[in-house]
Amino acid sequence: MAPSWRIAVGCDEAGISYKEAIKADLESDRRVSQVIDVGSFTGSDKTAYPTRAAAAARLVATGQADRALLVCGTGLGVAISANKIRGVRAVTAHDSFSVERSVLSNNAQVFVSLGGICSPKPRPSFIVSGIPEPDPYPTHPSILQTSPIYLLRRAGSVLFGDIAGSGRSLVGRPAEAPVTGRSSIIRSIIMSPPVAVSPPRQVDAPTKLLVKDTIGAWTDCSFAPIRESQVSRAMTRRYFADLDRYAESDVVIIGAGSCGLCAAYALGRERPDLKIALIEASVSPGGGAWLGGQLFSAMVMRKPADCFLRVIGVPFEDEGNYVVVRHAALFTSTLLSKVLEMPNIKLFNATCVEDLITRQTDEGVRVGGVVTNWTLVAMHHDDQSCMDPNTINAPVVISTTGHDGPMGAFSVKRLVSMRLIDQLGGMRGLDMNSAEDAIVRGTREVVPGLIVGGMELSEVDGANRMGPTFGAMVMSGLKAADEALKVLDQRRKQDTQ
Repeated sequence: MAPSWRIAVGCDEAGISYKEAIKADLESDRRVSQVIDVGSFTGSDKTAYPTRAAAAARLVATGQADRALLVCGTGLGVAISANKIRGVRAVTAHDSFSVERSVLSNNAQVFVSLGGICSPKPRPSFIVSGIPEPDPYPTHPSILQTSPIYLLRRAGSVLFGDIAGSGRSLVGRPAEAPVTGRSSIIRSIIMSPPVAVSPPRQVDAPTKLLVKDTIGAWTDCSFAPIRESQVSRAMTRRYFADLDRYAESDVVIIGAGSCGLCAAYALGRERPDLKIALIEASVSPGGGAWLGGQLFSAMVMRKPADCFLRVIGVPFEDEGNYVVVRHAALFTSTLLSKVLEMPNIKLFNATCVEDLITRQTDEGVRVGGVVTNWTLVAMHHDDQSCMDPNTINAPVVISTTGHDGPMGAFSVKRLVSMRLIDQLGGMRGLDMNSAEDAIVRGTREVVPGLIVGGMELSEVDGANRMGPTFGAMVMSGLKAADEALKVLDQRRKQDTQ
């Protein structure tokens, strides 16, 4: 098997010499194809160890590295810091046995070597040596239900048969060659990039058992008493608190389709300090990502967008140059749930953007927020009057409203009517190979303060439509988030000058 391991390494200034020895050892290992050094690089570099730990952990979480090896005196602080990155499991490890058990029992991907208290210091090859022998299933009841190996075992002979017989994995990882036998299957799992696994349910028990433990018999079911006013206040108090909090946001995202949700996820995860308002005109967010083409269920994504599926824990079938999610709703519901659980993101659905807030600056006109209204109100502006809107200020707006339609391409059409751009290029005919590359590469700040991504961009640039393949929507959303952070950093530097 060709070398395929990508391992990130990092340390603080006290561990540089050991880290360099680690790099040399890993680079000489035939199983390692790339070593990614996140620092520190010199003894004068006083960057705090949590920064290095988080940098390496993010490489693993985003699929840019398969494992990470960090150096710390005790291993504790760095492991704690790496575990702050969503989807990462970091442990202290000093030999191949501890690596083996950490992977099999906890799906660990980041290992911290005890550089300060171990003598002699362990050779880093223990990471790639921690390959289990036959039947290494965890058996302790406290870890059984969260172990990915246990989850694979529960899938039964059909799953293992598909892996062994077709060279294709139903859990989101292509097998380079057909594998047979339990030992070979486990080995292929350990020696491949980890698949993100959705967290287990809080209560894993049959419904009847839950009902019996909670209420006894169905005839005894009775809900706790409540006044109608309590329900009203519980909703309105929280909603108006959100309106107040997000009236001044850091980023506003227009459109909660696949592209907008990916942008929100990336921003919320990367920068928990930012306030992100997500505006969706429909009652149900997700846009067209609830189904594939022609109302079919399956969702097709061309590579490299599969890396994002690994990050959020959506299983897929690998078909070579593309992957297939068995139902598009699985992708959208998973992504939506992860976005909504972030405390710094607020989704305002059934709310539309009616206009853009603009400011005249020395450099010209800059977008400085959005004008909002209830969608049902906006739909009746032609037959009703005096229905003024609300506003949200933000230094950066990301618009992902889709191609031309009832509310699609809203922002770029408004830019034309405000004479901030001359005209729209208009979306061209379907060409998947041309369209997806053009959308991702073209995602950018179209006018100061307004970043455009997804299919809305095709109306600006005259790009082709792509049809029922969703990879560009994912990658464009991630790039839009990256561009937004650049704009924010630039604005803050200007404000301090």
